[in-house]
Amino acid sequence: MNNGSIWTATRRLLVAGAAVCVLQAAVSIPAAAAASAGEAKVSLSGATGSDGAPSMGQRDRDRDREDVDRIIRQAYRDILKRDPDAEGMRTYRREMLQNGWSEQDLRKALRKSAERDAVKEKEAEKTVRRLYQDILGRPADPQGLREFRDHMVFDRWSERQVREALMNSREYKDKNGTRRR
Repeated sequence: MNNGSIWTATRRLLVAGAAVCVLQAAVSIPAAAAASAGEAKVSLSGATGSDGAPSMGQRDRDRDREDVDRIIRQAYRDILKRDPDAEGMRTYRREMLQNGWSEQDLRKALRKSAERDAVKEKEAEKTVRRLYQDILGRPADPQGLREFRDHMVFDRWSERQVREALMNSREYKDKNGTRRR
């Protein structure tokens, strides 16, 4: 590196350093001085007007955050059947506000989660237990419960398909003396 390029690099560093100092000074203006001068205050949490109320931009960000939180809560309730925990709320809020995720992206991520698989299994078990009781008049045996739950979870059987399979079973036909086609 020659003397000219060293001088150029030094000047760039000095200019950048001065800009940082100006920015630090602007951020650290005491609130009272800014308010008495009738100027907007600068803070890391958002701008406020001379009256101390949130600025229009801050209100929009707060409203966006409220909308995102509402969307996250509803998606959790719809897909995982519960409210989000603090970590989940933080994670998905960041994805939506900072990384541009849509509600569809959020719902897709929740549907692909291991927790969703557990919820699907639990819902399928509940459905199979109810159908056994309704159709056969008895609790589901472990083998039948596992078989029909797996059909619902992995083969995407509907409740109707499980109902039809139970009604076509030998047990149902023997109990009801019918032949179902």
